[in-house]
Amino acid sequence: MVSGAVSGVETVRGRRLPDLVAGAALMIVASAAACQAIASEWAPRPKDTLPRAAPEPIQDENEARGFVAHALALRAEIVGGGGAAVLARIPGGSAALWPGFFENAMAAFGRLRSSAPAALYYNPLLDVAVTTVWERRHEGWQVAAVRVLPGERLDGGRGAAPPLPSWLSAGSVPFEALFATTAARLDAFHRAHPPEATEAAQPAATFAERAADARAAQPRLTWHARQHVRWASGAEPWLRPTLKNISAALSAGDAKAVTAAAPATDAATAEAVAGLPDGLSSRLVLDMVLAAGKDLRLLIGSLPDDGEMYFLVQCHLQETVCSLHRIVMISLLERPGEPGRPIRSNGG
Repeated sequence: MVSGAVSGVETVRGRRLPDLVAGAALMIVASAAACQAIASEWAPRPKDTLPRAAPEPIQDENEARGFVAHALALRAEIVGGGGAAVLARIPGGSAALWPGFFENAMAAFGRLRSSAPAALYYNPLLDVAVTTVWERRHEGWQVAAVRVLPGERLDGGRGAAPPLPSWLSAGSVPFEALFATTAARLDAFHRAHPPEATEAAQPAATFAERAADARAAQPRLTWHARQHVRWASGAEPWLRPTLKNISAALSAGDAKAVTAAAPATDAATAEAVAGLPDGLSSRLVLDMVLAAGKDLRLLIGSLPDDGEMYFLVQCHLQETVCSLHRIVMISLLERPGEPGRPIRSNGG
């Protein structure tokens, strides 16, 4: 999967709520056995530096596939609550914040012909990135350097990052901003680490720079974690019944039933929803809940094994009931204006 996975992205994301996903297991890219087999290879190095005697570069696609498998397995390990040796190297980071982040993370890869390739874990909803440089260890790979930073700094910018992702303040077209931001961040990573590059990645940041970047990303990570705590606490009494209604609409199997449940859903989306595979709705996870006006709420959900597609559901909130209004399906790898054009926050 070198030419495909390398130039594209893969994701695992979302924190599931009991009523939405009862009985469904979290789907991860690597098996538990594979994670255990390579977990010992992730012990931290004394310093974030690469060996002075550079090893041989990656020779062929099979070696590149091996690196990609290790990078994806690390993400799966962290989602499962592991990866402490790597996470401990993030200045000031709390291990409790990271499983939720990596559940929502795209993965991209660079310098796949070098002796020190790079992997990006990017959470588009939070606009936070974790960049890693890797090195060989025996027959596998280990992390040589890790850095967390706001997405704004992926292209080398050092300006102040707002506490919340910038796409959330994009007026009436936030999801068009999300499309553009995601594309810009992936492009910035691949400019710094082209997939075909043979030169080794260099973890050049100082500890002070890494610490400053981690502090800048912290507010977004904390906000994300607090959202999930609030959902689980039952502080939003309308939320769980609404999730049940969404699940029913997505599993209806009939376009007319979809539009009856969410009347503002366009015909093409209703047909697409009606054609979704059986059981898909039971695997959806809730990623984010946004206020889109005084009585409007926007729920964002996805599949834990698909980092491209989002389901957006707008509802009208009255006391403890949020009546479904519109369902939209978008792909972050499609341009706005193509099928799946994003919803606007003004309810239009």
